[in-house]
Amino acid sequence: MLLAFGPARAQDADLDPVLFADLEGAQVQDVTASSFAVYRIPISYRLRSLDDHPWGLRLTFPVSFGSYRIEALNEVDEFIEDLQSVSIIPGVEFELSAGPRWVLKPFAEVGIGTDSNGGGSDVLWGTGLRAIGTYRPKTTHLTVGSAAIYKEPATSRGSFDSYSKLEAGLDGQWPLGFSLGRRRASGGIFGITRRYFDLDVQRLGEDRLEVEQSYEVGLSFATDPAIRVVGIDFPWVGLGYAFGEVFGGVRLYLSFPF
Repeated sequence: MLLAFGPARAQDADLDPVLFADLEGAQVQDVTASSFAVYRIPISYRLRSLDDHPWGLRLTFPVSFGSYRIEALNEVDEFIEDLQSVSIIPGVEFELSAGPRWVLKPFAEVGIGTDSNGGGSDVLWGTGLRAIGTYRPKTTHLTVGSAAIYKEPATSRGSFDSYSKLEAGLDGQWPLGFSLGRRRASGGIFGITRRYFDLDVQRLGEDRLEVEQSYEVGLSFATDPAIRVVGIDFPWVGLGYAFGEVFGGVRLYLSFPF
C-alpha cells in the first residue's frame, strides 16, 4: 500500500524510497516488494502567485517516511528485509501561463535520503517540466496533466544511474447533484501512465532490475470552492490503484499529481 498526501508532486512516490534503500550487498536475484507504505508531509511556501503576476514561484520541502518489506531469492534461500527510510526533497517550482487553459511548471529539486540498513545517505537531484490543463465540455470537467523528469544520483556509490520519466494523466469529473455546505460536489475517474527510460536499479541484486512502465486508475472527488482544513486548500481527492513492474498498491492523493 502506498499513500501520497498533498502536493509534493516533484517526488517519485513509487521509486525514491527504493533508490534510497541500501540493498547493495544482498546478492538477490528475484525481487518483489510487499507491505509498502510512504507517508508524506507536503511542506511548501508560495513566494509569488500566478494570479497576481505574469509568473509564479513556490518553494517545496516535502518530507517522506517509508516502511516496506523486500522479498527476494538469493543463492541459498528466500531473502526478506524490512526497511524504513526517510527522505527530504526540497525544490523550487515556477508557474508559467500558457494560454487560458494551461500552466507550465518547470522545477528543480535535490533529494536527501537514508534508510535503517545503515548504508549512509544518498543524494538524488532532478529537474523537469510539468504541465496541467483544464477543459469544460458541457457539464464535464476535464483535467489533463503531463510531465518530463530527469534524475541523477549525486553520490559516488554507483547503485543506479541517471534516468528519465514521462508521465501523462487524465481526470474526468461530473456534478454529483449535492453540496457540502456551499461547496458543489463533483466526482469521476482518473488514469495515469508512467514511462521510465534507462532506469536500471542494480543494488537489488546481481541481475539488474529494469523498470520501464507503470499505470494507475482510480476515483476522484472535488468541491467548488475547495475544501479548506487549517488554512490549506484541498481542491482534489483521488483514490487510485497503481500497478506495474515493481510496485502495486493503493494511493491516496489530496491534489492532482501534476
